[in-house]
Amino acid sequence: MPGGNSQWKRRIEKILSCGVTEKKQSRSQVLFGGPAAECTCGWDHDKYDRDNQATPAAAPAAAAVPPPKEVDFGILCKPASVGVNDVRNKSGVNNIKKQKGCYDLEVFGPTNGKCPHCESPNIEAGNANRCVKTIFTLRGPRFVQGIGLKCKDCNGSQWQSFEKTYVDTLPKRQQNELDAVVAGKRNGVGMDLIHAMRSGQTAASLERNSVAYMTRKHAEWEEEYDNNCRKLKGLGFGVVEREFPSINESGVLDFAAKSEIITMGFLRDFITVEPQLLRELGSYKSEIAMAIDHQRKVVKHAVGNNGASSFTVVGDGGIVLGYYVVPNDADEWLQHAMKEIVKRHGAVLNNDLKTVLVQGDLPKVIYVDKLCCGGTEGSRANAVRYFFGMLKKLDVFHLIQRIGKEINCEHPRKADFLKLLSECIFTNVEEDEVLLQQARDRGGIDNLTPSSGEGRQDEVRPHCDCEPEENCFKDHRHCQVPGCNRPRSKATVHGRW
Repeated sequence: MPGGNSQWKRRIEKILSCGVTEKKQSRSQVLFGGPAAECTCGWDHDKYDRDNQATPAAAPAAAAVPPPKEVDFGILCKPASVGVNDVRNKSGVNNIKKQKGCYDLEVFGPTNGKCPHCESPNIEAGNANRCVKTIFTLRGPRFVQGIGLKCKDCNGSQWQSFEKTYVDTLPKRQQNELDAVVAGKRNGVGMDLIHAMRSGQTAASLERNSVAYMTRKHAEWEEEYDNNCRKLKGLGFGVVEREFPSINESGVLDFAAKSEIITMGFLRDFITVEPQLLRELGSYKSEIAMAIDHQRKVVKHAVGNNGASSFTVVGDGGIVLGYYVVPNDADEWLQHAMKEIVKRHGAVLNNDLKTVLVQGDLPKVIYVDKLCCGGTEGSRANAVRYFFGMLKKLDVFHLIQRIGKEINCEHPRKADFLKLLSECIFTNVEEDEVLLQQARDRGGIDNLTPSSGEGRQDEVRPHCDCEPEENCFKDHRHCQVPGCNRPRSKATVHGRW
């Protein structure tokens, strides 16, 4: 307190002696109340209480709402090209380039081959090929980038490092690293597709398989996109609502192999490996039976209306023993092919080319499309019954076809009659029907009826009505039951007829 008789001392003493101050200082009056006191000092007694009153905490500011997230569809696209230094003299799995949201980029730039024109090893690398080449396979597309090459010895001829003519000059290890056939400006074809065609699958069936694979990948990407959206929403994030692109809008089917490209790759590869394939074909044999057939339409597209005919020899299981192009279906053109096949089986023919001196491994029966008549067992014309050492029988397909030719094509019940005639000869394997029905049920496909024929010709095997059914040689063209020579339907031998 100030000393002396200053005005501040008098002011403080007046405030302390004020009744309001004494009441505030008295704890009992504060707690239990008392008579109201009057202020005699003129000081603002409540200012201290107002200044020291606890200020209520301010309400927390509303959290900022994050912007909605845009989920990536996850559909892989074609990768971008890389520079020449990333391609030159590099290949194989150790040089695969990863790019976000894209398929892997394979580089193939070996320079240790020879010029495909003059076979000179004096070649040099040029610029990297900025156009990434698509390689179609059974399991989706591959993408390969090559490098331009130039020969120093033959007027500077140029080519790309992944072209088939150049790849054939490389060591086998490097050829297997590419594992594809690339010819000219077309996209490439993986060797898995070519091997499948060699095994008897058609280009059309391989195209369907490729489309089915890419369709399944599209469904997987769509499911993964939906799952990612649900996860973000479950965590409280906003998600931009976007409809997943359809399979046509996404461009996924552009990476499915087309039958035309598969066929071109198969034919281009055949030019290189023809000697090996002919040796492999020359080693095939048949044990149960053979079948021969002529087809003119197969080669008509290549040589016009005056075209030749193809002559095919098929063995057990539909395996092709020989395929030839002949001027027509006359007997003289068959001798060269049949003599080689008979010799392949270790048989020796008589001079009449009908019976054999040595049977070897030659089958007993051959099913023909013509020249089936003549000869009687035990007579002087007994040899006419044979065709290059095998007992000839008319193929059931051609039997039904001959009957059909005698019926007016405009008859309304011709098709039904021929179908019922075929069903009198062949019966579907019940095991295959059960498996096909189960597959259709899993896929949500209803109405499997015998009349529809949908999904039956390729998936359900027929067999003849021999007893017991278990003895029927289901994987071959003809029944194995002793004494039964009924053939299997040509339309169901692995889709080859």
